[in-house]
Formats: sequence, structure tokens, C-alpha cells
Amino acid sequence: MSLYGVNLSDLRLSGLEFRGTNLFRVNMQGVDASGSDFMDANLSRSNISRASFRRANLERVNLFAANASEADFSHAILSGAKMGRGIFRMARFVQSDLRRAELDRADLSEADLSKAMLGAAMLGRAKLVRCSLVKADLAHAFLKEANLSKSNLTSTDLTATDCKGANLS
Repeated sequence: MSLYGVNLSDLRLSGLEFRGTNLFRVNMQGVDASGSDFMDANLSRSNISRASFRRANLERVNLFAANASEADFSHAILSGAKMGRGIFRMARFVQSDLRRAELDRADLSEADLSKAMLGAAMLGRAKLVRCSLVKADLAHAFLKEANLSKSNLTSTDLTATDCKGANLS
């Protein structure tokens, strides 16, 4: 199914199934999609700012270059998601599963990634300025040249993490 370019802003879409749906360039600003299933969906270049994806299944979703500023992904499954070059400023990923997610060059400034699982995630050149990564799992993650300045890394697991050239000041 394709909903290319459709305006779904501010709708309540919680608990619905969008598995494998093409949502390229869709406007979902302010949508409540809590508990919905977006596995393998294409949301690249979409506007999902201020949307709620709490407890949603976004496994292997394509969020390349999406605008997800202030979106809530708390307790969501985003393992294997393609999120490179996406804008996730002030987004919430509390206790989210982001294992093996591709976040290269993504902007996660001021995002809350507390207790998030980011094992083996790709965060090369990502912007993580002023993030909360308290008790996050970054074991085996790739943070080459990432900017984590002024981020809170208290009790963060950085076992075998590649931080070459990363700004951790």
C-alpha cells in the first residue's frame, strides 16, 4: 500500500497496522501512532515531528532524512531502522530498542536516550549534543566522529564502542 505525500497530521492512529506501507514524504506531524505496527514501512523524508510512537513496532523502518523533532519513541522497537540524516532534535527514545539502527549523520541534539538499547548501532558523525544517555547500552556501537558534547553519559555501557574522533567533552 502507498500513502505517498498524504497529509495525516494530528490524527489518532494508535494500534493500527502500517507494516510495509510506503509513507514517503507523508505529513504525520502531531499524530498519535502509539502501539502501531510500522515494521518495514518507508517513512523516509516524512514529517513526523511531535508525533507519538510510544510502544510502536518500527523494526527495520526507513526513517532516512525524516523530521522527527520532539517525537516520542519511548519503549518503541526500532531495531535495524534506517534513520541516517534524520532530524530527531529533542525526541524521546526512553527504553527504546535501537540495536543495529543506522543513525549516521542524524541530528539527535537534546534527545532523551535514557536506558535505550543502542548495541551495534551506527552513529558515525551523528550529532548527539546535550543528549541524555543515562544507563544507555552503547556496547559495540559505532560513534566515529560523532558529537556528544555536553551529553550525560552516566552509567552508559560503552564496551567495545568505536569512538575514534568523537567529541565526548
